[in-house]
Amino acid sequence: MPLSHISQSLLTRLKIPKFYLYLILLFSLPVYSIPSTPQPGDIYSSDDIWENLIYFHDAEFKIRNRKFLFSFDNPSPKLEKQLTIQAIKDSPRLACRFPARYSYLLRKGFLEKQKLNCPELTEYKNKVAADRFYYIFASKNYSSITSMMGHGMIAAEGTNSRGKKVRHAYSFFADLSDTNLPSLFYNSFLGGMDGALVLRPLKNELDRYLVEEGRELWQLELKLSHKKRELLRDALWELKDIEPEYLFHTFNCATLLQYTLAIVAPETLNHRTFFTSPLDIYRALQEEHYISHIQIRYAQNALENFGATYQAVQPTEELQDSSISLYYKDGLHLTFMSASHSFNTPQVSTVSQTALKIGAIDLNLSRKEIEELALYEFLDITPKKKVSSHFFIGSSKNDYDNFNKQTINTSISFGKTWENDRVSFSLLSGLRVQPKTLINPLLEGYLTYKINDYTTITSTANYQTDLHQSQYKLKANINKRIGKSHVLFFGAETTKPRNYDKLNFFTGLEYYF
Repeated sequence: MPLSHISQSLLTRLKIPKFYLYLILLFSLPVYSIPSTPQPGDIYSSDDIWENLIYFHDAEFKIRNRKFLFSFDNPSPKLEKQLTIQAIKDSPRLACRFPARYSYLLRKGFLEKQKLNCPELTEYKNKVAADRFYYIFASKNYSSITSMMGHGMIAAEGTNSRGKKVRHAYSFFADLSDTNLPSLFYNSFLGGMDGALVLRPLKNELDRYLVEEGRELWQLELKLSHKKRELLRDALWELKDIEPEYLFHTFNCATLLQYTLAIVAPETLNHRTFFTSPLDIYRALQEEHYISHIQIRYAQNALENFGATYQAVQPTEELQDSSISLYYKDGLHLTFMSASHSFNTPQVSTVSQTALKIGAIDLNLSRKEIEELALYEFLDITPKKKVSSHFFIGSSKNDYDNFNKQTINTSISFGKTWENDRVSFSLLSGLRVQPKTLINPLLEGYLTYKINDYTTITSTANYQTDLHQSQYKLKANINKRIGKSHVLFFGAETTKPRNYDKLNFFTGLEYYF
């Protein structure tokens, strides 16, 4: 089947929805020297390159799919190598399906060269030029769960066999056509979602981010030899029918890309973090010197919204995506956030602060109780003409009669943001839904004063009512980033009208990793 038909059939079968989630894949394989023929006793022994090719990391297969593993019923790297060799010997045409593995095994001396007729693979190589490869990072967009940690993709560019200059992007889509919000959270973190790799013209992907979503793109040209570029196309071909299972926290787009990069650049695995994001891939490529050139592409409305002197923030200057902290308020508190940052986290070269919390918990160690649990929260504060928004789902102290009581709740609010020099102010209104009082009107205010890129003063105000009684929360922070990984903060807060004469002061240190 022609490659274009493969891509189209995948898109048709998935019914790509309005609210889609796409990861993006992939990368490639290294240059191998041709060694002497191995001794019979070690022909099936495992090695790092082979394990990277079959996505075996941390003592487990990251891609468990019968279409991908010959040893699916009893998987192991050694057995997978043995069965792959035997399968290609018995049916040489399988080398057309697994050209990267075939090339590796051939170079290692485990297989003899086969006379192959691979029309589909040949058509793919004739259409997709691979003179250059890029890693493209799209800036973060907190208003969409598909974009809240940025996005990364691999692009190929060059002149094809017909002498035409072409550019393509490899993208992985998760099927969300029949997904509502509750099932989306369950499937993203627990149940898993099916996906499929598609090949599309790069222009379509660039237009999506630059025109439709108004995001910046950082295009990194990668240092890869001719042999590695050839093997890259083979590796991508092997993944075209696979449909890896997507889980947001353990196997997302960046995770898959990171493991694929390890085939050609195993050093990048030294930069693995607790939660892998597209920005972590950027950092790993930069620190391991795999970038030969960087080009920044601005959204069409960037200069209109931010002025002619606007400059994009260098993504790698931001803090890492996970954090842990200790602070003292009404006792000693321990907080942990799997990803990504709070409203108080100093953000480089921006005035308006944002927030994105995934799996964040605040424990009062002195009282042995939970202060707050945020399963998912985003605060997208957007100046100029756009709408700012805040969403929260989790558990917090919102009971009107007993402030120490935890209440499961969800809230959503919308509003407007004003900026002037170093000051940003946002006013949002919405609703909070919680047990007993059900629907509660909500009013929120956010104030930021930017001293510099590493120091901010932030303040929040929250008013909630059930139309019979009210609750107020006021909080102010000074937040100072120290070095690459730490944030020192102190401030004061008060809650409910009767506590206005009693301030709770706090101070602490946060570590991002």
